[in-house]
Amino acid sequence: MAAIAAAAAVVGFMVRGARAVPAAPRASATLAAPRAAQNSLQSVVDAAGVSRPVLKQFVFQNKAAKRVSVVGDFNQWNPSSAPMVRSADGTLWSVLVPILPGRHVYAYMVDDSVLTLDPSAATARDPDFGTMASVVLVGKP
Repeated sequence: MAAIAAAAAVVGFMVRGARAVPAAPRASATLAAPRAAQNSLQSVVDAAGVSRPVLKQFVFQNKAAKRVSVVGDFNQWNPSSAPMVRSADGTLWSVLVPILPGRHVYAYMVDDSVLTLDPSAATARDPDFGTMASVVLVGKP
């Protein structure tokens, strides 16, 4: 008798699920996702096939520096183009820079006079100046 009741219950659930009952609206997963996660999946190429800049965060550790900026082929090695902001604890410097997708060389300008390579990045010889520079790969064109 219990087996018949169980089978009837299963059939009841199946029939109930097969009926066209309007479902209550549910929140979309995209609506629940954080805004930053949505933005991180944007295409680096627009509809016309033209590359768009991608925001790249640079972080540098130097407790003794008074000023730090990131310089590279993406900003014509201009120290005033991307000044970095010191963290509250005073040890880290960071900045967000819009960069076109591709391979770029860069360094940190410390106190307006000392060009310092990024210790956490790969290095390569800069094709324009022949000196060593840090390398960053940005997006996929």
